[in-house]
Amino acid sequence: MDFTIESRNRLVWVTVTGQVSLNNAVEIFQETFDAAIKLGTNLILIDCTGMTSVLSELERYHLGSISADYALQRSKESIALKVAVVGTPPVIDGFAALVASNRGVTTETFSDTSNAIEWLNHFARSG
Repeated sequence: MDFTIESRNRLVWVTVTGQVSLNNAVEIFQETFDAAIKLGTNLILIDCTGMTSVLSELERYHLGSISADYALQRSKESIALKVAVVGTPPVIDGFAALVASNRGVTTETFSDTSNAIEWLNHFARSG
């Protein structure tokens, strides 16, 4: 597993490649949320198109739940995070994003970065 976090045009851009376990994924999300808060942005794009492993349904549930709880605790409601996750089934199927959204962190999945950026830019214009 490898991942990079960088700042690009008012958003935090994360690239994830290789085999990722639930623990790895939680670590990636937590470091990403911390970076966004440190940079003072609420816009996050996580590109998982280079990921090769598939988390189980239960692992995806836990990822969405744990990540959302961490994000809400760290941001203390001062910054409403918007998370775009890029990937395709079976690696990214939207279930973890749905769980995170249901817990208060606006999260959506996309099959390409262009649509993810367009969605995030909507929040940049309105906020």
